[in-house]
Amino acid sequence: MSDHSFERFIQTAKIVLLSVILAVITVAYLSSPRTTTNAQLAMAAGFSYQNITTAGNFLLKGAPGTFHTLVINSPGATATSINIVDTAVAACTGGTVIATIPTADLPAAMVPDTLAFDLQFANGLCVQNAGTTPPNITVNWR
Repeated sequence: MSDHSFERFIQTAKIVLLSVILAVITVAYLSSPRTTTNAQLAMAAGFSYQNITTAGNFLLKGAPGTFHTLVINSPGATATSINIVDTAVAACTGGTVIATIPTADLPAAMVPDTLAFDLQFANGLCVQNAGTTPPNITVNWR
């Protein structure tokens, strides 16, 4: 075998070896479990929303999830407020208060306003919209 043929053989062997290594790495990567990534991608699919214009308790989700944003579309009248509670109880009781927002005191220049929370709730998401002329709000969660 001449030196030129031997060099060509070595080059070909290197290419084949690198191709085999790349194939092994690809197979190992594709066969490894990615449950965390899959769960994150599934959760990233989008948010649910609810526009609330009346007074009352609103159980938006009765299971763990993510509270994304609260949009205050209009503040309502005197003595109005919004309570966001981590609970699965429809009356919004027995849970942890995430936020209390007195909306009647908001300056007109601040409305509409989006409040970003991006936090996890463990039990559920319940919203109390209070007041004789309650605020118009939109809640986003998943």
